[in-house]
Amino acid sequence: MNLFNKISRKVGFTETESKIILFLLTALTVGIIINIVKNANNNPKLLEFDYSKEDSTFYSSDFYQTNSDSTEKNTQKRVESKPELSDFRTAEKEGKKASSSFSVSNKLDINKAGLNEFGELPGIGLKTAQNIIDYREKIGRFNTVEELLKVKGIGKAKLEKIKSFITVK
Repeated sequence: MNLFNKISRKVGFTETESKIILFLLTALTVGIIINIVKNANNNPKLLEFDYSKEDSTFYSSDFYQTNSDSTEKNTQKRVESKPELSDFRTAEKEGKKASSSFSVSNKLDINKAGLNEFGELPGIGLKTAQNIIDYREKIGRFNTVEELLKVKGIGKAKLEKIKSFITVK
């Protein structure tokens, strides 16, 4: 141990630091030796493992059977909701929707309309309809149709699309 202390002092490490460095070097050397021995054999059994036995045990367990039912329900639910997600409105559909609900003589008064009435306008969903109602409650009432541009979710294009169906009375 005397030699170990002399080397530690010459290098400038304390005894504890020297022991830690010695341990790390030993662990690194052992790891390298194990890696060399393992790769030198090129034994495919050491490099590969067959998980089929463990998989079959897992799939036959009660836990998996219980969860597979809920997985099946979730999958079925996802499939059922797919038509909802892919129901994209086209301008033609929206125009027909709005024109069937509103005529030029029977325009929607934006100061009195409710959530569902706004939702029937082309390009206006429930979120935008709620934004219109919230803004209307904040300012009191709309004086012009163009004030809708101040509502979040309504731009010039959307206003032009709905302008012929709305009015301010």
